[in-house]
Amino acid sequence: MLPGCILLAGLTSIARPLEKLATVMVVLYLITGILTLTVNGSAFLKRFELIISNVFTPAGATIMIAFRCGVARGFYSNEAGTGSSPIMFSTAKTDSPIKLSRIIGLP
Repeated sequence: MLPGCILLAGLTSIARPLEKLATVMVVLYLITGILTLTVNGSAFLKRFELIISNVFTPAGATIMIAFRCGVARGFYSNEAGTGSSPIMFSTAKTDSPIKLSRIIGLP
């Protein structure tokens, strides 16, 4: 259903709201992170010291893998860097790809 809506209404009809949503997600993430550090600031250095002292233990390796999977999930929660821009540009109606690249600001 969603691909049909995109084809009928155009890609920009869905790109604009998603662009705003991604911006809101980043702002909320940063605010939440700063708020968490502010509220728990007194324990931050103690926790950091605990992390550094346990990083080379088997538990540290497990946490490292969990952290890596969490970061990967965060990266894959949006389409940044996944190569979806060729799909978007394939919907462009143009006679010259060079003209299109100049319109969007590519060299």
